Amino acid sequence: MSYLDPVSGLKVDCHIKGYKDFNTVEWVLIFTNTSGKKTYTIEQMKVIDYNALSKNGGASVIYHALGSDAKRSDFQPIKTSLGKGKSIHMEPTGGRSSDDSGFTFFNIETPDHTGIVTAIGWTGSWFADIDQTDINSVSLKAGMAHMKLFLYPEETIRTPCICLLFWESSDFMTGQNQFRRFLLAHYSRQIKGKMTEYPISGGFNWGDPSPYNEYSCLTEDYACALINRYKQFGIMPEVFWLDAGWYKYTSDNWATNTGNWEVDTIRFPNGLEIPF
Repeated sequence: MSYLDPVSGLKVDCHIKGYKDFNTVEWVLIFTNTSGKKTYTIEQMKVIDYNALSKNGGASVIYHALGSDAKRSDFQPIKTSLGKGKSIHMEPTGGRSSDDSGFTFFNIETPDHTGIVTAIGWTGSWFADIDQTDINSVSLKAGMAHMKLFLYPEETIRTPCICLLFWESSDFMTGQNQFRRFLLAHYSRQIKGKMTEYPISGGFNWGDPSPYNEYSCLTEDYACALINRYKQFGIMPEVFWLDAGWYKYTSDNWATNTGNWEVDTIRFPNGLEIPF
């Protein structure tokens, strides 16, 4: 579906895809400047602005999580009851899509025991506002957080993708499991009709406090020692994972040079490929 503003030349394309086998729909918006001058400011844009109605009055329930804050409680399930006039705001911190205060998957259950599993496809900052305006309706608004921009001539930008799976049951886990099956059927990679088998991986994260953690202090010798420790227990992953800090950085904080692809040859004199 397309809309072209004849005055400003701003074009909006909505690419929609439905999955009848899972009662699911998804879409993404594409903004394009078709004029010869930059657009006016585009802000407070919502990729979804939806009201779910229920015949029975009562409190809607949100099943969600807070994402990761490097704690034991990461991604723990949370149940939040709304009720008339109550709302919940979700938005991750630090420009990361599932960090500390928001997770991109959540499930909305109405008093009718119908629900909507929602997924927000975005790798940066997003927001979702869920409001129970009265006893018979709950609204969902979501989009790109802090969006305030303009487009140059012929410039294009996309928005977060929204995916909605509709379910009906007295048990909210019906929706959860239906969404899991949807991801396996339509999003999980398959080769010749079979699910892809990914390599078994291990990590070097031992959880010591900064600055004495794996990102700042791991060396080739210590990495080899950890790998050999795996061997002692008959465990040999195909891949050992080091998230960050293996590159050169100029300050006391490894995070200041994130994105640098030059291996720190002082700690890793043979690079990151170590034969065994």
